[in-house]
Amino acid sequence: LEWITTLNLDNATALAIDDNRKLIYVLTADTGTVLVYNATHHCLLNSISIEGRGIDLAISPTGDTLYVIRYTTANPGDTTGNYFLRVLDTQNLNQPGNDIALASGSLDNPPQVIVATEDGSGCAYVL
Repeated sequence: LEWITTLNLDNATALAIDDNRKLIYVLTADTGTVLVYNATHHCLLNSISIEGRGIDLAISPTGDTLYVIRYTTANPGDTTGNYFLRVLDTQNLNQPGNDIALASGSLDNPPQVIVATEDGSGCAYVL
């Protein structure tokens, strides 16, 4: 492990690395944004709004699919909202992606997304 540089971000919630395409995905909580960096020279390549609070993210083993858990409330200041799993095609990140409703609740015990890598299937599991 060798330190090369620092990606200095406020409120980074989660990070996923696509070794195949040499990309780093960083999820921010407050702004609900996925930032995409080149893993070699650390240049910011793209930013994607997830239209909610960023909770967790994971990348498929092939790098084709990015899974993001987001949290939304009806009104600012609400203590209860809804969790969604947003499924994004990494080849077309400017498309909104598909949302799968997960659960309602508070931010006390948010779900996490895990991607199966052992069998190469890349299936996403929400815990």
